[in-house]
Amino acid sequence: MNKTKVKITGTLLTAVFILWTFTAASPVGAYRRNIRVPQDCPTIQEAIDAASDGDRIHVESGEWYGGIVDKPVKIIGTRGAVIVDGPEYPGPLPPGWDISPNPLLRFGFFITPEGSGSTISYFTFRCARIGVTEAYLTLPIFARFGTDNVIVTHNEIYIANIPSVQCITNWDGDNWVIKYNTIIAPEVEGDFLGVFIGSLPRCAFGAKGNVVAFNKIVADASTGSGISLFSRVDSTVNIDVGEVSNNKVAFNDILVTGPGTSAISLQVEYLTEGPTPGEILYGNVVMFNDLRGSSNPIAFDPPELEQANRVLKNPQ
Repeated sequence: MNKTKVKITGTLLTAVFILWTFTAASPVGAYRRNIRVPQDCPTIQEAIDAASDGDRIHVESGEWYGGIVDKPVKIIGTRGAVIVDGPEYPGPLPPGWDISPNPLLRFGFFITPEGSGSTISYFTFRCARIGVTEAYLTLPIFARFGTDNVIVTHNEIYIANIPSVQCITNWDGDNWVIKYNTIIAPEVEGDFLGVFIGSLPRCAFGAKGNVVAFNKIVADASTGSGISLFSRVDSTVNIDVGEVSNNKVAFNDILVTGPGTSAISLQVEYLTEGPTPGEILYGNVVMFNDLRGSSNPIAFDPPELEQANRVLKNPQ
């Protein structure tokens, strides 16, 4: 057999295989851009506006105003990228909502349902009063109305001298991954929520399949929780109830102190009659979290939620 022919044929087959692999994994239009802030766009919001689905936005060190994330993009901070301010509650609101925007409360990143699939990573959020005003960054990472498949990882959130804070908030979203974040709140005057996953009657989409793992949360507050799984029942608004189910809370290090606080809370709030708690908030796994030193390690409201969820091996 001609060895030269075999060699050429083998090389050709290898090239064809590589080409096939590349085109199979990279369909037309799958190329993603890298947008730099401030080199390519001067602000984070302008970078989001200029981006296409799947683009990466790299934010250099410095103090930054956040933005409204209304498309699936990856927003990545470099060392020293600090979010200190952001938008007020954006509109328009869905039918039936009558929330008046409060200019004193600011969002770091507000992720809309169109922003499903986004990533927020490697930022520092400084939740403090903004300048000489009474405004403060109170909602660093926030989504509602059914924003799914969001990744929040390797962020640091620091809270100082503000009335209340809700750090990472997922209302009615599925399949979030919230990992390796640090939340430090040495003194909160009022309510503190570190990671919040819940469902509201106005939406009632539910919150399912979310993962909260390997986060560090240290806080001292009057009320609130390090990690909260929550659903509200109000048949005057919606006869449907959003189920909060099959979420995983594991391997978190949580130290939350204060008279009305808990490290982890599971709660169904009844404003009207509705399904039993175990039909609403169920099948969640809460395991291998270090809760030692917290004033109240795990709170169940009502108590029967303990039987509807798998909660064990959490050192207290």
